[in-house]
Amino acid sequence: MKNEDFLQHFGVKGMKWGKTSSKSSGGASSKKRKKKISEMTNDELKTINARLQLEKQYKDLTKKDTIKGRKFVKEVLTNSAKTVATAYATKAITRSVENLIKNKAGG
Repeated sequence: MKNEDFLQHFGVKGMKWGKTSSKSSGGASSKKRKKKISEMTNDELKTINARLQLEKQYKDLTKKDTIKGRKFVKEVLTNSAKTVATAYATKAITRSVENLIKNKAGG
């Protein structure tokens, strides 16, 4: 056999393909660290608070009458699921009782 007939692997055993072992190549170290509230300035808190209030107002203003529709669909699905679950449980219990009766009659 020639050296060309062999497949050689020069990676690290157990390492996943496409992953690097270098800690400095991104990941958690490149993300911004969030400050604790006690470390923030008043201006930073005001900015964050204003942004959150604007987002909440936007959600409230763009909310459509989907709440009623969602509630209806949720009720229909819940009732359907209850019906199916009850039918399945009834069938399973009936089969179990029939099997018990057969076993006692035959034994």
